[in-house]
Amino acid sequence: MMMMMMMMMMMMMMMMMMIMMIMIMMAAEDVVAAAATTTKKKKKMMMMVVMMTMTIMMMMMMMMMMMMMMMMMMMMMMMMMVVVVEEEE
Repeated sequence: MMMMMMMMMMMMMMMMMMIMMIMIMMAAEDVVAAAATTTKKKKKMMMMVVMMTMTIMMMMMMMMMMMMMMMMMMMMMMMMMVVVVEEEE
């Protein structure tokens, strides 16, 4: 049972990571395209780059938060399992 829980958690984490990576990639692509089209407007390009970096930082923060939450959940689950086992015995 515990192994299954662990597997599920791991899968969830992997999925989250994948989604985040895809989102970041998409954002980067958009920025690159914008920069290519508007080479003359340097200020706008700079703004776009800054925004991209900010978004990526936010994503990373969110990912870290998610990881922390997952770890907490896992700990809770473990505790619960232990308690249940002890009670059953």
